[in-house]
Amino acid sequence: MAAVLKGHALWLDPLSSTNWFDTRQTQIFLILVENTVGVFLLFGLVSVMLWRTALLLYAAFLIYSFVLGVSGSSSCGCFGKATIHPWITFGLDALAIFLLWTFRQQFTDSARERPWVAHLIRHPVVFVLGSLLLLSVGAMSQYLVRPPADLFANTAIEPIEHDFGMVNQMEELQHEFQFINHLDKPVTITHLHSSCGCTTALELAGHTVAPRSRCAIPVIMESGSGEGKKSGVITVFFKSDHQSQAAWHACSVKSQVQIDYHLSADWIDFGTIEQCSSETRIVQFKPASFTEAKILDFEVTDQRFHVTKKAQQDGVEFLEMTFQPSNLLRRETVTALLTIKTNSPRVPVKSIVLQAATNPLEEIDTKAIVIGSDVAGTVKKIITLRSSKPTTYRAQCQHPNIFCAAAEGVVDGKGTLEIQ
Repeated sequence: MAAVLKGHALWLDPLSSTNWFDTRQTQIFLILVENTVGVFLLFGLVSVMLWRTALLLYAAFLIYSFVLGVSGSSSCGCFGKATIHPWITFGLDALAIFLLWTFRQQFTDSARERPWVAHLIRHPVVFVLGSLLLLSVGAMSQYLVRPPADLFANTAIEPIEHDFGMVNQMEELQHEFQFINHLDKPVTITHLHSSCGCTTALELAGHTVAPRSRCAIPVIMESGSGEGKKSGVITVFFKSDHQSQAAWHACSVKSQVQIDYHLSADWIDFGTIEQCSSETRIVQFKPASFTEAKILDFEVTDQRFHVTKKAQQDGVEFLEMTFQPSNLLRRETVTALLTIKTNSPRVPVKSIVLQAATNPLEEIDTKAIVIGSDVAGTVKKIITLRSSKPTTYRAQCQHPNIFCAAAEGVVDGKGTLEIQ
């Protein structure tokens, strides 16, 4: 069913090559593979090799559906123009894998009853002929689903590419492309496809371009906050009257984004803290295209990360971050967000993720000590500490009459702490 719907969609509306999965070659290959495996399973021409192939195929579909589901896609594209949510296809693929694994013995038994099937599939001559047949059918299918040549030859987009050059971050860049129709008949734009979220075009679906005329296609590119090269592709699909296949032309935009300032890191890992000593990291803030950029203020969401501003050197500002764990008796991962406020007009706020982990003593045998009432003199209690590796500890008492004989020490294997 999936292969039939893919073929129907490919016949009515051929896809462009802006995405590897959406290319005609990929879709035709999937159609041929799905049809081949489906026919063998439908007519009972089963073997162990076919079972493995089907299992790997559904496992690939399962992973692909999972990725689409996590990314928030509304349709998996597995059933052509039919909109099926990726999590639904994920469940169907998981069910198929479960059934294949549950009834795997039947494939083995069938292979024993009809060994000629396995021998036929493995025969080199059959493999070569089958491969040539698949390639021939694929080439023919690609030719059949391709629109008439005059749609490509007598239409165009000018210019094919536009370079915005060096731009600042967080800018909205716009350029107007021209779709030109040299035919003696009108063409209708069916839809537009963008290769990325940073590049969009005015929705012209249903717009008709008259014979020997043109129409404007405004394209907008968001430069974003990142530095470096940025590009996007807009593909325009169109048809002429009484033709089911769509033709397409693509245009692209690109730019070189320069940023107002540099931050040496946007994510900092303090590692695992196994001792009572603190860990320190340094972040550099350096002006770039906005030469007057400087830090105005900063704040951190967890006070265990202590942030201070150090002296400026050669126009570079430094932020020193120190992590001091508050409780080494509990294993945990601490994550905080450092927000830096700047005077940049385009990126006034920048955030850095801070992360640290604590690895405490593995065991303390006593969590509470009861002294009792009517007790005179000095009372001593012993707490046993255990650790699989040398670990420094520090003991703190919150009452003036209670203190530790050895408030600091190192535990290597097993140690004791005396409380008085």
